[in-house]
Amino acid sequence: MEASLRLLRVVVLICVFAGSGAAFAQDRGATEGEVRALLAREAIDAFMKEDFASLDQKYMEIRETRLPSGIFAANQMIRALAGVRSRAQSQGALIQGNDFSKLKQLEIDYASELDEKSARWVKTNPNSVLALIVQSEMFVRHGFVFRQTASSASDEQEYVKYLAKARTVLDASSNGPKDPGWYFQMLRIARFQGWSPQDYSKLLEEAVVTHPYYYDIYFAAAEFLLPQWHGNLDLIENFVRFAEQRTKNKEGHSMYARVYWHLAAFGHDNIFHESRIEWKRMRDGFDDVVKRYPDSWNFNAYARFACQARDRGTAKRLFARIGTQVEQRAWKSRIEFNRCRMWASSKNDIAF
Repeated sequence: MEASLRLLRVVVLICVFAGSGAAFAQDRGATEGEVRALLAREAIDAFMKEDFASLDQKYMEIRETRLPSGIFAANQMIRALAGVRSRAQSQGALIQGNDFSKLKQLEIDYASELDEKSARWVKTNPNSVLALIVQSEMFVRHGFVFRQTASSASDEQEYVKYLAKARTVLDASSNGPKDPGWYFQMLRIARFQGWSPQDYSKLLEEAVVTHPYYYDIYFAAAEFLLPQWHGNLDLIENFVRFAEQRTKNKEGHSMYARVYWHLAAFGHDNIFHESRIEWKRMRDGFDDVVKRYPDSWNFNAYARFACQARDRGTAKRLFARIGTQVEQRAWKSRIEFNRCRMWASSKNDIAF
Protein backbone atom coordinates (compact mmCIF):
# COMPACT_ATOMS: atom_id res chain seq x y z
CA MET A 1 0.00 0.00 0.00
CA GLU A 2 2.82 2.37 0.91
CA ALA A 3 4.61 1.73 -2.39
CA SER A 4 1.35 2.26 -4.27
CA LEU A 5 0.79 5.64 -2.62
CA ARG A 6 4.33 6.78 -3.36
CA LEU A 7 4.00 5.76 -6.98
CA LEU A 8 0.71 7.67 -7.16
CA ARG A 9 2.56 10.80 -6.03
CA VAL A 10 4.98 10.29 -8.91
CA VAL A 11 2.11 10.08 -11.37
CA VAL A 12 0.49 13.22 -9.97
CA LEU A 13 3.81 15.05 -10.20
CA ILE A 14 4.29 13.99 -13.81
CA CYS A 15 0.77 14.97 -14.78
CA VAL A 16 1.16 18.40 -13.20
CA PHE A 17 4.48 18.79 -15.00
CA ALA A 18 2.89 17.84 -18.29
CA GLY A 19 0.32 20.60 -17.81
CA SER A 20 2.55 23.45 -16.70
CA GLY A 21 6.04 22.46 -17.78
CA ALA A 22 9.12 24.35 -16.71
CA ALA A 23 7.22 27.00 -14.75
CA PHE A 24 6.14 24.37 -12.24
CA ALA A 25 9.70 23.08 -11.98
CA GLN A 26 10.95 26.57 -11.23
CA ASP A 27 8.22 27.42 -8.72
CA ARG A 28 8.35 24.17 -6.78
CA GLY A 29 12.09 23.52 -7.03
CA ALA A 30 11.62 20.17 -8.81
CA THR A 31 13.73 19.46 -11.88
CA GLU A 32 13.51 17.04 -14.78
CA GLY A 33 16.40 15.07 -13.34
CA GLU A 34 14.71 14.84 -9.96
CA VAL A 35 11.43 13.69 -11.48
CA ARG A 36 13.26 10.99 -13.47
CA ALA A 37 15.10 9.84 -10.37
CA LEU A 38 11.90 9.77 -8.33
CA LEU A 39 10.02 7.84 -10.98
CA ALA A 40 12.86 5.31 -11.21
CA ARG A 41 13.20 4.90 -7.47
CA GLU A 42 9.50 4.33 -6.88
CA ALA A 43 9.11 1.94 -9.82
CA ILE A 44 12.05 -0.20 -8.70
CA ASP A 45 10.83 -0.14 -5.11
CA ALA A 46 7.39 -1.37 -6.18
CA PHE A 47 8.95 -4.12 -8.32
CA MET A 48 11.23 -5.36 -5.56
CA LYS A 49 8.28 -5.43 -3.13
CA GLU A 50 6.17 -7.15 -5.82
CA ASP A 51 3.52 -4.46 -5.80
CA PHE A 52 2.70 -5.42 -9.37
CA ALA A 53 -0.84 -4.04 -9.38
CA SER A 54 0.35 -0.48 -8.77
CA LEU A 55 3.00 -0.80 -11.48
CA ASP A 56 0.43 -1.95 -14.04
CA GLN A 57 -2.01 0.76 -13.08
CA LYS A 58 0.50 3.59 -13.20
CA TYR A 59 2.05 2.41 -16.46
CA MET A 60 -1.31 2.60 -18.17
CA GLU A 61 -2.00 6.00 -16.62
CA ILE A 62 1.23 7.57 -17.81
CA ARG A 63 1.70 5.78 -21.13
CA GLU A 64 0.91 8.89 -23.18
CA THR A 65 2.27 11.39 -20.62
CA ARG A 66 5.43 13.34 -21.28
CA LEU A 67 7.96 14.69 -18.84
CA PRO A 68 8.76 18.43 -19.05
CA SER A 69 11.59 17.64 -21.49
CA GLY A 70 9.15 15.92 -23.87
CA ILE A 71 10.40 12.40 -23.10
CA PHE A 72 7.64 9.85 -22.52
CA ALA A 73 7.24 9.02 -18.84
CA ALA A 74 6.26 5.39 -19.56
CA ASN A 75 9.54 4.65 -21.28
CA GLN A 76 11.46 6.13 -18.38
CA MET A 77 9.56 3.66 -16.21
CA ILE A 78 10.62 0.78 -18.48
CA ARG A 79 14.25 1.93 -18.44
CA ALA A 80 14.14 2.21 -14.65
CA LEU A 81 12.88 -1.35 -14.22
CA ALA A 82 15.50 -2.55 -16.69
CA GLY A 83 18.14 -0.82 -14.58
CA VAL A 84 17.66 -2.77 -11.37
CA ARG A 85 21.13 -2.89 -9.88
CA SER A 86 23.14 -6.09 -9.69
CA ARG A 87 23.46 -7.87 -6.38
CA ALA A 88 27.06 -6.74 -5.99
CA GLN A 89 25.96 -3.14 -6.55
CA SER A 90 22.86 -3.30 -4.37
CA GLN A 91 24.63 -4.98 -1.46
CA GLY A 92 28.02 -3.39 -1.91
CA ALA A 93 29.36 -6.94 -2.12
CA LEU A 94 33.09 -7.27 -1.68
CA ILE A 95 34.55 -10.74 -1.92
CA GLN A 96 37.99 -11.18 -0.43
CA GLY A 97 40.74 -11.86 -2.91
CA ASN A 98 38.51 -10.61 -5.75
CA ASP A 99 37.25 -14.14 -6.27
CA PHE A 100 35.86 -13.81 -9.78
CA SER A 101 34.02 -17.13 -9.75
CA LYS A 102 32.16 -16.20 -6.55
CA LEU A 103 31.18 -12.79 -7.91
CA LYS A 104 29.97 -14.42 -11.09
CA GLN A 105 27.88 -16.94 -9.20
CA LEU A 106 26.49 -14.14 -7.04
CA GLU A 107 25.20 -12.35 -10.14
CA ILE A 108 23.88 -15.54 -11.75
CA ASP A 109 21.90 -16.39 -8.61
CA TYR A 110 20.51 -12.86 -8.41
CA ALA A 111 19.56 -12.89 -12.09
CA SER A 112 17.61 -16.08 -11.43
CA GLU A 113 15.77 -14.40 -8.55
CA LEU A 114 14.80 -11.49 -10.80
CA ASP A 115 13.61 -13.95 -13.45
CA GLU A 116 11.38 -15.59 -10.86
CA LYS A 117 10.07 -12.27 -9.61
CA SER A 118 9.08 -11.15 -13.10
CA ALA A 119 7.50 -14.57 -13.73
CA ARG A 120 5.31 -14.07 -10.67
CA TRP A 121 4.25 -10.73 -12.09
CA VAL A 122 3.25 -12.33 -15.41
CA LYS A 123 1.38 -15.08 -13.56
CA THR A 124 -0.46 -12.48 -11.47
CA ASN A 125 -1.46 -10.45 -14.53
CA PRO A 126 -0.84 -12.33 -17.80
CA ASN A 127 -2.39 -9.46 -19.76
CA SER A 128 0.13 -6.91 -18.47
CA VAL A 129 2.33 -5.70 -21.31
CA LEU A 130 4.68 -4.09 -18.80
CA ALA A 131 5.14 -7.40 -16.99
CA LEU A 132 6.08 -9.11 -20.26
CA ILE A 133 8.50 -6.34 -21.20
CA VAL A 134 10.17 -6.56 -17.80
CA GLN A 135 10.31 -10.36 -17.89
CA SER A 136 11.92 -10.13 -21.31
CA GLU A 137 14.45 -7.62 -20.01
CA MET A 138 15.32 -9.79 -17.01
CA PHE A 139 16.19 -12.61 -19.41
CA VAL A 140 18.37 -10.18 -21.37
CA ARG A 141 20.14 -9.14 -18.15
CA HIS A 142 20.61 -12.78 -17.21
CA GLY A 143 22.19 -13.48 -20.57
CA PHE A 144 24.55 -10.54 -20.25
CA VAL A 145 25.84 -11.88 -16.93
CA PHE A 146 27.29 -14.75 -18.97
CA ARG A 147 28.41 -12.52 -21.85
CA GLN A 148 30.23 -10.05 -19.60
CA THR A 149 31.91 -12.77 -17.54
CA ALA A 150 32.47 -15.24 -20.38
CA SER A 151 35.27 -17.71 -19.76
CA SER A 152 34.12 -20.60 -21.96
CA ALA A 153 32.00 -21.50 -24.95
CA SER A 154 29.21 -22.56 -22.60
CA ASP A 155 28.93 -18.97 -21.33
CA GLU A 156 28.28 -17.77 -24.87
CA GLN A 157 25.69 -20.49 -25.29
CA GLU A 158 23.94 -19.34 -22.12
CA TYR A 159 23.91 -15.79 -23.45
CA VAL A 160 22.28 -16.93 -26.69
CA LYS A 161 19.78 -19.07 -24.77
CA TYR A 162 18.59 -16.22 -22.57
CA LEU A 163 18.24 -13.84 -25.51
CA ALA A 164 16.04 -16.46 -27.19
CA LYS A 165 13.91 -16.67 -24.04
CA ALA A 166 13.62 -12.87 -23.98
CA ARG A 167 12.34 -12.86 -27.54
CA THR A 168 9.95 -15.77 -26.92
CA VAL A 169 8.25 -13.82 -24.14
CA LEU A 170 7.50 -10.95 -26.50
CA ASP A 171 6.55 -13.18 -29.44
CA ALA A 172 3.98 -14.90 -27.25
CA SER A 173 2.24 -11.56 -26.72
CA SER A 174 2.41 -10.34 -30.32
CA ASN A 175 -1.24 -10.84 -31.22
CA GLY A 176 -3.32 -7.69 -31.39
CA PRO A 177 -2.26 -4.02 -31.01
CA LYS A 178 1.25 -3.65 -29.64
CA ASP A 179 2.37 -1.26 -26.94
CA PRO A 180 5.18 1.15 -27.94
CA GLY A 181 7.28 -0.32 -25.12
CA TRP A 182 6.89 -3.75 -26.75
CA TYR A 183 8.50 -2.43 -29.93
CA PHE A 184 11.25 -0.70 -27.98
CA GLN A 185 12.16 -3.94 -26.23
CA MET A 186 11.93 -6.11 -29.36
CA LEU A 187 14.17 -3.69 -31.28
CA ARG A 188 16.75 -4.00 -28.50
CA ILE A 189 16.62 -7.79 -28.58
CA ALA A 190 16.99 -7.68 -32.36
CA ARG A 191 20.19 -5.69 -31.88
CA PHE A 192 21.61 -8.18 -29.42
CA GLN A 193 20.63 -11.15 -31.59
CA GLY A 194 22.03 -9.54 -34.73
CA TRP A 195 18.95 -9.72 -36.94
CA SER A 196 19.42 -9.31 -40.66
CA PRO A 197 18.91 -5.78 -42.03
CA GLN A 198 15.79 -6.99 -43.85
CA ASP A 199 14.15 -8.45 -40.75
CA TYR A 200 15.12 -5.47 -38.65
CA SER A 201 13.78 -3.00 -41.20
CA LYS A 202 10.47 -4.87 -41.31
CA LEU A 203 10.10 -4.64 -37.53
CA LEU A 204 11.12 -0.99 -37.49
CA GLU A 205 8.68 -0.04 -40.22
CA GLU A 206 5.86 -1.72 -38.33
CA ALA A 207 6.90 0.13 -35.18
CA VAL A 208 7.00 3.60 -36.72
CA VAL A 209 3.73 3.07 -38.57
CA THR A 210 2.04 2.02 -35.32
CA HIS A 211 3.71 4.61 -33.07
CA PRO A 212 5.23 7.27 -35.37
CA TYR A 213 6.08 9.80 -32.64
CA TYR A 214 7.40 7.52 -29.91
CA TYR A 215 10.99 8.66 -29.45
CA ASP A 216 12.45 5.50 -27.99
CA ILE A 217 11.62 3.44 -31.06
CA TYR A 218 13.96 5.70 -33.03
CA PHE A 219 16.55 5.65 -30.24
CA ALA A 220 16.61 1.84 -30.22
CA ALA A 221 16.95 1.70 -34.00
CA ALA A 222 19.82 4.21 -33.95
CA GLU A 223 21.64 2.02 -31.42
CA PHE A 224 21.36 -0.90 -33.86
CA LEU A 225 23.29 1.18 -36.40
CA LEU A 226 26.22 2.05 -34.13
CA PRO A 227 29.59 0.86 -35.50
CA GLN A 228 30.11 -1.42 -32.50
CA TRP A 229 26.88 -3.21 -33.38
CA HIS A 230 25.58 -3.52 -36.95
CA GLY A 231 26.07 -0.23 -38.78
CA ASN A 232 28.31 2.72 -39.49
CA LEU A 233 28.31 6.51 -39.27
CA ASP A 234 26.80 7.04 -42.72
CA LEU A 235 23.89 4.71 -41.96
CA ILE A 236 23.29 6.56 -38.70
CA GLU A 237 23.17 9.94 -40.44
CA ASN A 238 20.75 8.58 -43.05
CA PHE A 239 18.55 7.11 -40.34
CA VAL A 240 18.52 10.29 -38.26
CA ARG A 241 17.34 12.22 -41.30
CA PHE A 242 14.66 9.58 -41.85
CA ALA A 243 13.51 9.99 -38.23
CA GLU A 244 13.42 13.76 -38.70
CA GLN A 245 11.28 13.52 -41.82
CA ARG A 246 8.99 10.86 -40.36
CA THR A 247 8.09 13.04 -37.38
CA LYS A 248 8.33 16.48 -38.95
CA ASN A 249 4.58 17.19 -38.94
CA LYS A 250 4.48 17.28 -35.14
CA GLU A 251 8.11 17.54 -34.05
CA GLY A 252 9.61 19.85 -36.65
CA HIS A 253 13.36 19.21 -36.90
CA SER A 254 13.66 18.12 -33.27
CA MET A 255 14.24 14.40 -33.93
CA TYR A 256 17.55 15.18 -35.61
CA ALA A 257 18.74 16.65 -32.33
CA ARG A 258 17.06 14.11 -30.08
CA VAL A 259 18.48 11.00 -31.77
CA TYR A 260 22.05 12.31 -31.83
CA TRP A 261 21.58 13.55 -28.28
CA HIS A 262 20.66 10.00 -27.29
CA LEU A 263 23.61 8.49 -29.20
CA ALA A 264 26.06 10.85 -27.51
CA ALA A 265 25.87 8.63 -24.42
CA PHE A 266 27.42 5.76 -26.40
CA GLY A 267 30.50 7.64 -27.52
CA HIS A 268 33.32 9.69 -26.11
CA ASP A 269 33.35 13.27 -24.87
CA ASN A 270 32.38 14.99 -28.12
CA ILE A 271 29.96 13.43 -30.59
CA PHE A 272 31.11 15.83 -33.32
CA HIS A 273 34.42 13.98 -33.47
CA GLU A 274 32.82 10.62 -34.16
CA SER A 275 29.76 11.12 -36.36
CA ARG A 276 28.48 12.70 -39.56
CA ILE A 277 26.39 15.12 -37.54
CA GLU A 278 25.72 18.59 -38.97
CA TRP A 279 25.63 21.24 -36.27
CA LYS A 280 23.39 23.67 -38.17
CA ARG A 281 20.82 20.92 -38.62
CA MET A 282 21.14 19.86 -34.99
CA ARG A 283 20.84 23.48 -33.85
CA ASP A 284 17.60 23.81 -35.83
CA GLY A 285 16.45 20.60 -34.16
CA PHE A 286 17.21 21.90 -30.68
CA ASP A 287 15.42 25.14 -31.48
CA ASP A 288 12.32 23.06 -32.18
CA VAL A 289 12.85 21.00 -29.01
CA VAL A 290 12.98 24.05 -26.72
CA LYS A 291 10.14 25.74 -28.60
CA ARG A 292 7.87 22.78 -27.85
CA TYR A 293 9.33 21.88 -24.46
CA PRO A 294 10.97 24.98 -22.91
CA ASP A 295 12.34 23.10 -19.93
CA SER A 296 15.69 23.81 -18.30
CA TRP A 297 16.82 20.23 -18.96
CA ASN A 298 16.60 20.84 -22.70
CA PHE A 299 18.31 24.23 -22.53
CA ASN A 300 21.20 22.72 -20.54
CA ALA A 301 21.66 19.91 -23.05
CA TYR A 302 21.46 22.38 -25.93
CA ALA A 303 24.19 24.51 -24.34
CA ARG A 304 26.42 21.49 -23.87
CA PHE A 305 26.24 20.57 -27.56
CA ALA A 306 26.71 24.21 -28.59
CA CYS A 307 30.02 24.23 -26.72
CA GLN A 308 31.09 20.97 -28.30
CA ALA A 309 30.25 22.42 -31.71
CA ARG A 310 32.28 25.57 -30.87
CA ASP A 311 29.25 27.77 -31.43
CA ARG A 312 30.04 30.49 -28.90
CA GLY A 313 27.16 32.78 -29.84
CA THR A 314 24.53 30.09 -29.36
CA ALA A 315 26.13 28.88 -26.14
CA LYS A 316 26.25 32.40 -24.71
CA ARG A 317 22.57 32.94 -25.55
CA LEU A 318 21.63 29.65 -23.91
CA PHE A 319 23.52 30.31 -20.69
CA ALA A 320 21.71 33.63 -20.41
CA ARG A 321 18.45 31.69 -20.72
CA ILE A 322 19.53 29.01 -18.23
CA GLY A 323 20.55 31.47 -15.53
CA THR A 324 20.43 29.60 -12.23
CA GLN A 325 18.36 26.70 -13.63
CA VAL A 326 21.30 24.33 -13.92
CA GLU A 327 20.41 20.69 -14.58
CA GLN A 328 23.53 18.95 -13.35
CA ARG A 329 22.42 15.57 -14.69
CA ALA A 330 22.36 17.04 -18.20
CA TRP A 331 26.14 17.53 -18.01
CA LYS A 332 28.94 15.02 -17.78
CA SER A 333 30.29 16.81 -14.72
CA ARG A 334 30.26 20.13 -12.93
CA ILE A 335 33.71 20.78 -14.38
CA GLU A 336 32.35 20.40 -17.91
CA PHE A 337 29.53 22.82 -17.15
CA ASN A 338 31.90 25.45 -15.69
CA ARG A 339 34.34 25.19 -18.58
CA CYS A 340 31.57 25.48 -21.12
CA ARG A 341 30.07 28.52 -19.42
CA MET A 342 33.47 30.21 -19.08
CA TRP A 343 34.25 29.59 -22.76
CA ALA A 344 30.86 30.95 -23.86
CA SER A 345 31.42 34.22 -21.97
CA SER A 346 35.09 34.71 -22.91
CA LYS A 347 36.96 35.62 -26.07
CA ASN A 348 39.64 33.00 -25.57
CA ASP A 349 39.44 29.64 -27.27
CA ILE A 350 40.06 27.71 -24.08
CA ALA A 351 39.64 23.96 -23.91
CA PHE A 352 36.77 22.33 -22.08
